[in-house]
Amino acid sequence: MRELIINIGRMKTVFLVTTVCVFISVFITLLAIIVFRIFSVYLNVSIGLTIAICAPVIVAPSITFLLTGMIFEIHELELKMRLLATYDSLTGILGRRAFMEQTNYICRFSERQGLDFTLLIIDLDHFKRINDEYGHAAGDRVLEEFGRVLKQVSRESDLAGRIGGEEFALFLPVTSEENARILAERIHKAISESVVECNGRQIKYSVSIGLAFFPRTVNNIKIALNYADKALYSAKKNGRNQTVVYHTDMEQ
Repeated sequence: MRELIINIGRMKTVFLVTTVCVFISVFITLLAIIVFRIFSVYLNVSIGLTIAICAPVIVAPSITFLLTGMIFEIHELELKMRLLATYDSLTGILGRRAFMEQTNYICRFSERQGLDFTLLIIDLDHFKRINDEYGHAAGDRVLEEFGRVLKQVSRESDLAGRIGGEEFALFLPVTSEENARILAERIHKAISESVVECNGRQIKYSVSIGLAFFPRTVNNIKIALNYADKALYSAKKNGRNQTVVYHTDMEQ
């Protein structure tokens, strides 16, 4: 019933309920008039019908308007809660839980269909230093700007998520290692060309990226994240602001 009201709309629902109430009221009034006449009791038809029409017209709209208002408020609140559970409120990309659920499904699908995919783990370099030097509001602006960069450079089929405080992931379905490297370089380039402004100060930042390519062999996003994370560790260890591709030597 609630979905029907949402689809019809508030004002149309009020009109529809009022109309139904008028018809029911008129029907009951006419029935009462007929019953009373059987027992030789005669009611004024015009007065009865006037009351039957006016009563629901006066009462039904106000009550229906209030009830539908509550239904729409509940619906809007549920939509907001659903968005909060799906998207990170600061960056506008997927939150950790939604990212893990959606990419895990695609991992299993990719394995069954024999499809490749690539995963990037991205970490903002020296983010604590940014917070300490410029303040947490500036740190939030950097995160917000990087979320914009990710949405700008990624394709429609890619899934971007914030999986930690300053840690992000980008899932690239049916993407070769070489194409993923090209996209990673686009991320570095976009960041180098962007400047975050906060309280009249300009903030430059960089990211380290761990890249892992999976040719039909991984059906769990946690396993994929583990491989990409090893490459990310190597990128940070080797000086940051670079992309490192996972290889089996990192297991040693």
